[in-house]
Amino acid sequence: MRNPMFNRKQSQRSQRANVKFHRHLFAFALIIILGAPAYPWAAQGRNATHGVPATRANSSRDTVVAVFRSLEKSEQTGDGKLYLSVQSRRKLDAAGEKFIQEFSKGFPPDPSVHYTLMGVRIRNDHAAVLGKITRSTGPAQYYLGKLVLEKGSWKIAEDQLDQQPIGASALEAAIPPEGGAFSRSGSPWSKVPYAAINTKWFKPGEVEWKLQATADESFVYIRFEARAPLPAPGTEIPAKGTEGIPPSPNVMVIGIGNGKNFDLVLSSNPMTRATFDEAGRATSNRFFVQYSYTVKDAAGATRFSGSTRDTFAPLIAVHDQFLDLRLPLKSLSVEDTGAGIEIREANSLAKILPYQVGRFSP
Repeated sequence: MRNPMFNRKQSQRSQRANVKFHRHLFAFALIIILGAPAYPWAAQGRNATHGVPATRANSSRDTVVAVFRSLEKSEQTGDGKLYLSVQSRRKLDAAGEKFIQEFSKGFPPDPSVHYTLMGVRIRNDHAAVLGKITRSTGPAQYYLGKLVLEKGSWKIAEDQLDQQPIGASALEAAIPPEGGAFSRSGSPWSKVPYAAINTKWFKPGEVEWKLQATADESFVYIRFEARAPLPAPGTEIPAKGTEGIPPSPNVMVIGIGNGKNFDLVLSSNPMTRATFDEAGRATSNRFFVQYSYTVKDAAGATRFSGSTRDTFAPLIAVHDQFLDLRLPLKSLSVEDTGAGIEIREANSLAKILPYQVGRFSP
């Protein structure tokens, strides 16, 4: 779930506090439209003391953690400016000046809020922080924030909140490693064999997707190929319709030689964006193509996920008739591709036969 700041029950406080809370809800609706959190504060000449600089001398774990602590303090004190100050430039531009001005006025403070740090991962100018948020007014929630360096300061590019614990594997997926041998070679899919089709039960025309996969020292790369070009992410479609969106690939199981299995769930459901009037009331809905994936463990719990809306180190891409994934090996508990990786359909009557993923060799 996106946008942790605005996911709170209404406080039974003074009328003034309730007015601020309704601004809270309007902000939440706006963020859903934008498809990413947008709590920025960045017009020229505004308070710069809230920034969390990450100069060459201190661009370390401490400065990333300082952003996390800024979020905590802003909730405890109702400081909208502080909360907005650690958001990325892209969020500033997407949110708009009016939203920035409204949210910077603040919101009802909650001194009971406590942020517990659970993990940090940094690679060059990207970072991620994993945490747990507790408050007296509701159950614990789990937070994953993705940060980038902007003009020497860490800023939140994307974040999400979940009622269920977010595991350490999500950090590996949030800050993936450098591209491996396959990426460095220009992703030569022509060298990767296709999975065999179950011709005993299905005709070629009944199989909507072809499958290819390979692995290197960093990722397992998976490509699904449709029979016709796919609509590009962000393409607007008719209201409440799915015209032009192909059915998603069947649920696949990624089996690891160490005995672990993970479900790969892909979706091509439309994304809804609402439009609002000046009073913050929804006036209409528009629908856009979006592709997403979720990796689940054997118990059905989400290990990590992403979509074509991601702008921060995305692991999914769609172009022409291809849907491409690159999953970090460590996020799948794979230390060595020599252990073997198999991809198979979860359905007992599979259209695609089990596929042994080979190690890429340039």
